[in-house]
Amino acid sequence: MYKRANHMQGEIFEKNTVDNCGCLKSNLAGFFEPVQLRVAIITIGLVLCGSVKAGQYSLSFTNGNTIPDANPTGLTDTRAISGIPAGEIISRVEVGLDISGGYNGDLYAYLRHESGTNIGFSVLLNRVGKSSNNPGDGELYFGYPDTGFVVTLSDSASADIHVYRSGSYMTNEQGQLLGTWQPDARNVNPYVVVTSDLRSAYLDSFAGLDPNGEWTLFIADCSSGEIAMLQTWSLNILTVPEPSPIALVALGTVGTAIWFPSVRRRVTTGLRTIFTNTKS
Repeated sequence: MYKRANHMQGEIFEKNTVDNCGCLKSNLAGFFEPVQLRVAIITIGLVLCGSVKAGQYSLSFTNGNTIPDANPTGLTDTRAISGIPAGEIISRVEVGLDISGGYNGDLYAYLRHESGTNIGFSVLLNRVGKSSNNPGDGELYFGYPDTGFVVTLSDSASADIHVYRSGSYMTNEQGQLLGTWQPDARNVNPYVVVTSDLRSAYLDSFAGLDPNGEWTLFIADCSSGEIAMLQTWSLNILTVPEPSPIALVALGTVGTAIWFPSVRRRVTTGLRTIFTNTKS
């Protein structure tokens, strides 16, 4: 499949919260750096406080719109979620994408969700297969030529979708990639992204947020030639109860022990004291 070089350097993908390549502004970076530890700490706290009652919410959205070819303004689909009980917070998010046609290496996509002043942001696709910024390198520059996706994106998957052709993969008769993959997570301008770029924008950025509110899927086609269409997309949201104030006190003690080994020997005694003093 022949691809024509396109040197557009992009416009603003999303105002206010995203810079001119669709990447999250640096002033929010600190919020996400310890996210894996935050998930672990929340889970520890829930176990300490008693039984954990998890919830699961699967939502599917029909779109059916064409993704504008070679146009960084892209396609935006925002959906409002409501009705998830108060006090439940996100523990894990998985995203389903059904995109038909086009050229997979053209596409950039992210998911965004606000919860109060906190923002979750994950790069789902970023020019899959693109590993060079030299137009003379053919597929290494344009990315993979397959024609669409019917995939689930999950942090717990075993392989990075950006390099899906480097291992075992399957497509259907329409040329759409199938299976469950890790999100691309390269929070980098899609016009210069390469395989070796740091991966930081995973789906675990949503952990700890209230699942209610607006969720935005953004998809842009970054190079001219073929036309893709977003058929449907979906969210699979797993929740846990928000930790109580007592749990947070306990977590402070556990967190101190994690960073300061000399305090570990006092954790058990400290937690026993906290719970004993709260009994009626």
